[in-house]
Amino acid sequence: MQVENNTKDSPASNTDILDEDVLAISKDSELEISAIPDDSEMEISPIPDDSELGIAQIPDDSGLGIASAKKRFTLPKFSARVASALQEKKAGHLLNSVVEECAYHIRAHGDMTSKGEYTEFSRYLCEKYTCLQYDGPGRHPWSFFSKKLSQKMRNIRHKNKKKTAVISFCSIDGNDQMVSDSEELLAKEYSKLDPDWSKISALFKKFHSSRRQIIADMPTRSVREILKKFPYLSNMKLIREEFEILTSCSTPNMIEQYRIMLSTVDKMIGAISEGTGEDEGKEVRTLLFLQKELTDGRIRSKSTLLAINVKQGHEAEVACSKMDPPHLLIVCHESGVHQGWVLVDNTSISCTKGQGILGMIIDLMSCYYAWDLGYPKTFMVLGFLQKMVIADERNHFFKSSKYLQFEKKYLEACL
Repeated sequence: MQVENNTKDSPASNTDILDEDVLAISKDSELEISAIPDDSEMEISPIPDDSELGIAQIPDDSGLGIASAKKRFTLPKFSARVASALQEKKAGHLLNSVVEECAYHIRAHGDMTSKGEYTEFSRYLCEKYTCLQYDGPGRHPWSFFSKKLSQKMRNIRHKNKKKTAVISFCSIDGNDQMVSDSEELLAKEYSKLDPDWSKISALFKKFHSSRRQIIADMPTRSVREILKKFPYLSNMKLIREEFEILTSCSTPNMIEQYRIMLSTVDKMIGAISEGTGEDEGKEVRTLLFLQKELTDGRIRSKSTLLAINVKQGHEAEVACSKMDPPHLLIVCHESGVHQGWVLVDNTSISCTKGQGILGMIIDLMSCYYAWDLGYPKTFMVLGFLQKMVIADERNHFFKSSKYLQFEKKYLEACL
């Protein structure tokens, strides 16, 4: 920002000052008169108080107001619960959630480095959603939110520093020799016929941060390129380990949330539909119903690839097409035992055995987390499971009007 220079020419630059003009000021009375100009000749600039300065100290006519904020910043796509509360102007009790979602949105699109940026963003948000404003003495209505947002951003940076402390001795650039050597050592150990899994696990965890940065910086983030760079990320055991590092989700908690979700959807099935066709088992039937309700009718067809696919044992073909996004194939047998595969881009990865259908669902979700992929628009059921089972509301996904309507009914059924 350029500030207009109102400073007059310095005395040294006025070459036309005569010596006799200086010598003429000799008496005290004359000195006093010349030192104190008349009020009409002297322009006095008003001193703004604290409320006028604000945090950013940017005047309203500087061109960096709300119009500038709209150009510089984008507001986050809030989760359904927060968005609904903001629309109804009743989001005061969800202030921490609003601050958190804004903070991660800002981190995903860069960062903020000055009080002015926090002020502009907070003012933009608070003037759009007036329920976030707080009128305190000697402050702007958006000052409280700006302070909360700044604190949250500092906390996030601190956590990230702690996570990356283990690799602080080296660059996270993929070309760094130390990182490359370690990744090569990990890939070499993984390729052995009888690998040392304890060694693989230690190396895998040690260079987690550098690996995430390399994947995020890939110009074309396709599964084929990721697996070419990190072949061990095609192993479901390591994929699940990556997922656990990223989410810090405990298995008992996910099991509990999954049971609650199944019970609630079963209640909705009884209220909405008398039957759902062939019964592949209560759990599979519930998941298929959930997927059907969350798939937008405008894009749903027989040729549409779905996130969860169920086949009977005698007709199962474990194969997929090139460039297919990760999706789950559940094979049902007459014995009641189910098998699962994650299929992606002409590749099939066997699901973890002995963990049932929930384990297969977590395997599929883990692939999206480990490979840093977004869900296709027809896979909104994965976004629903991410929110209700994994309890992750920080990673946003596409939500159609059909999804929002179903989520509202689901939350009402939970009461």
